[in-house]
Amino acid sequence: MTPSSVLPQLQRLLDLERIHAPSEPPADALLHRLLATLDAAPVLLSYIDTQYRYRFCNRAYETWFGHPREHYVGRTIPEVLGQKAFTAIRTEVEAALAGQMVRFERVVPYQHGGARTVEASYLPHVLSDGSVAGYVGLVVDITELKSGAEAKRLAGVLEESEARLRMVLEAGSFGTWELDLATDQHRWDARTREIFEAPGDAPVPHEAFLASVCADDLSRVRAGVARARRDGVFSLDADLCVHGWQTGRQRWLAVRGRVHADAAGRPSRILGTVLDITERKRAETRERRLHAAVTALARTTWPEEVGRVLLREAAGALGAASASLVLVSEDGQHLELQAAQGFPEEALAGWRRFPLDTPVMFGETVRERRPVLHMSLASLLTDYPALSGAGESLVGRSFVSVPLLLDEQVVGAMGLSFAREDAFDAEDVFFLQSLAGQGALAVERARLLAAERKARARAEALQAALEAERRQLASVLEHLPVGVMLAEAPSGRILKANPHLDVVLRRPFSTAETVAGYSEAYPARHLDGRPVLPEEWPLARSVQHGETVRGETVELERGDGTHGIVELSSAPILGADGQVAAAVVLVSDVTEQRRNAEALERSVALREQFVSIVSHDLRSPLQAVLTSAALLQQQPEQGPERVRRNATRITASAERMARLIRDLLDLARARSGTLMPLQPRSGVLEDVMRAAVAELEVAYPRRAISLDVEGDTEGLWDADRLEQVVGNLVANALTHGDPEHPVQVHLRAEPERVELSVRNRGRPISPEQLPRLFEPFARGDATGAPSGLGLGLFIVREIVAAHGGQVSARSSEAEGTVFTVVLPRQAA
Repeated sequence: MTPSSVLPQLQRLLDLERIHAPSEPPADALLHRLLATLDAAPVLLSYIDTQYRYRFCNRAYETWFGHPREHYVGRTIPEVLGQKAFTAIRTEVEAALAGQMVRFERVVPYQHGGARTVEASYLPHVLSDGSVAGYVGLVVDITELKSGAEAKRLAGVLEESEARLRMVLEAGSFGTWELDLATDQHRWDARTREIFEAPGDAPVPHEAFLASVCADDLSRVRAGVARARRDGVFSLDADLCVHGWQTGRQRWLAVRGRVHADAAGRPSRILGTVLDITERKRAETRERRLHAAVTALARTTWPEEVGRVLLREAAGALGAASASLVLVSEDGQHLELQAAQGFPEEALAGWRRFPLDTPVMFGETVRERRPVLHMSLASLLTDYPALSGAGESLVGRSFVSVPLLLDEQVVGAMGLSFAREDAFDAEDVFFLQSLAGQGALAVERARLLAAERKARARAEALQAALEAERRQLASVLEHLPVGVMLAEAPSGRILKANPHLDVVLRRPFSTAETVAGYSEAYPARHLDGRPVLPEEWPLARSVQHGETVRGETVELERGDGTHGIVELSSAPILGADGQVAAAVVLVSDVTEQRRNAEALERSVALREQFVSIVSHDLRSPLQAVLTSAALLQQQPEQGPERVRRNATRITASAERMARLIRDLLDLARARSGTLMPLQPRSGVLEDVMRAAVAELEVAYPRRAISLDVEGDTEGLWDADRLEQVVGNLVANALTHGDPEHPVQVHLRAEPERVELSVRNRGRPISPEQLPRLFEPFARGDATGAPSGLGLGLFIVREIVAAHGGQVSARSSEAEGTVFTVVLPRQAA
């Protein structure tokens, strides 16, 4: 059955389906009948929809691809045929789904069954509305048909091509090789075997070939063969490095190959050529390494760097196992190791510096100024038997040493060892001599630079030491917590000052050209009030007379208008001739220290005063309590009236002591930095005033107190604390006022606040005492006589402040003494 006999039938059925679709069963049913009639045909017959999915397929799919056809229905073309096969036919598939009839002949690489040459036809399934629902595919395998016709023609061409190729390969020193992908066996011609040093003519296992490939290229070769098996393409992206089987000699090969497929289209073997390009590669490597060495040596500035560059390029170019470089010592009697690679560290310990006449290759090379070669370890030990016990320091099986010559003068030697015998030739030695000549120039240049650096380093070290001392001095001056000034002698001109001096003076530093300008630049007085004369300044005395001054204090006018106490200490600075060359003065601000000392003295005096006052003021009520209590105990028969008087005395004395204790607690709370605690409640201040005044009228029955209230005095405040304020102010007025005049208490209400004033007549308070009235322990009346603890007015101030108000006092002969309290209606 051929496509030409089936296609007309398929086309007619599709046309009928399109014409009768509206009245006939669904398209799937019609196509199912169509495919059922060709189910046993030896061709692939299928229906594929617009999503590339198989809707139907005949039994030939089971024969071709090995699964029941139900396995393929519902799967996509890439899933059934494989992605490569789909890529090969995708253009035709998309043309069929666009409504075009497609025919083609092509080799298709199926994922199951291998590559096949097929003849295919795709018939689009066009519905009555003109849309395409899918296509019917008809595929016939014509692989054998094609291969039989081509085989005869190609045989003659191949025979002629092989003869021609053989001639070309032999003329160009090419070797040929073949890898059977089924058996993993290589077949090599005589030239290939010569390159790999492979004896006989037996097939070579692929793993044996891989064992000869250099480690850096092994993964690349494996990947190339794997790709040949998978994709039918063989290529190496760079030349190949291998080792000979017999000598281990490294060779470079240009390898080319092509994959050939079997009748089923599967990759079966790789045929290729190999060309030995070792000499070309070595020449390129030597040239590249020599250029790299010259470039790198031009940048070296130390002999050790020269050694590392030479060894890196020499060993890299020739594949040496180890390398070392020695230089002739300054005394010309020793060789000193400058660089080494490939040796165990412990093997170098005895060769850091050794005599020139030591029987080793380096000594002979330097003494005779020529290369020394040994192609085997036996040859080396024959000439230098002392090395027989060298052990692991002898790395390699062949050795070469070349001198570093500079104008016929030997400056050192470079040596290399190799892992195999006969590992180098004349070209390699010439390369090493060229490299050594460049190294000798670099060593000499590096030594000159080292000498220059050494001299420059010595000068820089001295300069750095001087600068370090200067910086250290500057740092000390900058961070000293005292001011420092420096003046030259004998003029006294101020040269410089440190930053802390600005802090002490509270203004920028001012210079003075002479001693005479000191007092103008820095106005100051002695602590007794006398002005400090220019020549009295400690700095002036040190500059002019070489005097050392310690701890002298003066009062200085500072830049912010305040006055401070500073302590001055100065000393002369002597020059090389022993004369005064300059002087330095230290300026310390001791203002706070003085204030703290004075405050401490006041605190001690205050504490002594406090103890005396408390002892005195508590003694009287306590004595009254004790006396009254004793009377009550000793005279039980006394009458009720006397008992009542004694009880009253006890109660009054206890209340007095309670007030004293309360005042002391309030003082302690204020000294701790917290405001007086309040419990504000809504109330009328007038009621508080009247209650306080009424209580005082009982306590002072012979004194008159007038109370005047204006306006509504309702507000939010602590009534108990304000009653204490009123009580203290009125009691103070009663105590210090003229008994012939009433104490006047006036309360006036305003919209946001109330104002309370308490006035008494009598001798006015002195102006010096007024500012201290509200301080604790500020005791005394207008005459200065002591009275009470002196805490009443202080506590008044604290209570008023806690309410967010203010209290003040004024006193004069005409007006009398008036205390005024202003309170907001809402406590703060």
